[in-house]
Amino acid sequence: MNKEQRITEAESNEAWKIFADREKYFALSDEQTVMVDAFVEAGQMKHASGEWPTLGEVHEKWNREAQEREAKRAKQHEDWAAREAAKKAV
Repeated sequence: MNKEQRITEAESNEAWKIFADREKYFALSDEQTVMVDAFVEAGQMKHASGEWPTLGEVHEKWNREAQEREAKRAKQHEDWAAREAAKKAV
C-alpha cells in the first residue's frame, strides 16, 4: 500500500474483524500483522482527529511514540544511576 494513500473506513473495519479473531490474527505473517495493527491504529487516529490518516502518518506516530518511550527510559536510567551514585557517596 502506498504510504501517502489515506486508509479507508472499510480497511479499518476489516482489520478490526481480523484483530478480534485471535486465531486469524496470530496466523498472519509479521508484515500482515503490522498492516492490521496500522489499520486499527488508523481508526483510533480518525476518531481523535476526524480525518483518516495515511499509512505514513500512522508510521510517523509509531516512530514518535517509540522515541518518546526511549527518552523516558533513558531518563529513568539516568535518575537511577544518580540515586545509586548518591548512595555510594554517603
